[in-house]
Amino acid sequence: MNQNDSKPKFGTDGWRGIIGKDFNSKNCFLVANSLLNLSHKISKVVIGYDTRYLSKEISFKISNYYKSKGIKVILSDSPVPTPVVSFSVKKEDADFGLIVTASHNSKIWNGIKIKNKNGQSINETDANKLSNIIENQSINKTDFNIFESDYNNQISTDFIEEYIKSVRKIVDINILRNSNINVIIDCMYGTSKLILKKIIGEGNIEICEINDTQDPSFPRIKQPEPIEENLDNLKNKVLDSNADIGFAFDADSDRVGIIDNESNYIESPYAFCIIADHVLDSKE
Repeated sequence: MNQNDSKPKFGTDGWRGIIGKDFNSKNCFLVANSLLNLSHKISKVVIGYDTRYLSKEISFKISNYYKSKGIKVILSDSPVPTPVVSFSVKKEDADFGLIVTASHNSKIWNGIKIKNKNGQSINETDANKLSNIIENQSINKTDFNIFESDYNNQISTDFIEEYIKSVRKIVDINILRNSNINVIIDCMYGTSKLILKKIIGEGNIEICEINDTQDPSFPRIKQPEPIEENLDNLKNKVLDSNADIGFAFDADSDRVGIIDNESNYIESPYAFCIIADHVLDSKE
């Protein structure tokens, strides 16, 4: 790398960089390789990716490289929500999970999130260790050539099916199926497409999705972040459809925004209070 090139710095929620500037093959290789140096006992890794530019390509390159090191890789066969990757890490008893995503950032960004063996974000200590490893790491040309070699022929796995089975074990889906409610989902061009429909299946509930093409340009929205200023389209759709509620998810589906039946935005603290109140009442 050139001296002027900046190396990735990790936080507990991963690393992000501008595509073509900081987010490039060399930096992604450094991140992937640093994870192998964080522990000497890496044998199984789960890899997922979102709908952004280069997300699939980089995830496939990392998968190809890890396999060359004798690591078992479980690679998603499609763009997948970050919570699904966390679930898959625990289900597969993997050493860690990796998601190529820039979460709710705008289209010029991409990045990598890391999940520990429990499917959780890495702690600050490990984030600092990764940053230090990367800072002191040089690129091995042989390894980098493997990383850059033909990576398209990959065996991949459907993560969603097992996730849906797990959700159905803990949620009474029949209540939703028989609810007769009208729900609008704003996918924000990300990974939430069809997830709720697949979980619920057939029933007396109407689910309509908007912005449901997996488009890395995130057209007509500033960025795929489900905050009020980005949800005018969802608000209008809720009113026009006489819907009961609207949900919006960011690009990797680990953030949610809620619109009520009068198109009011429900702040997250209030939403969590409603959920907590319901859970506590159910335990009485």
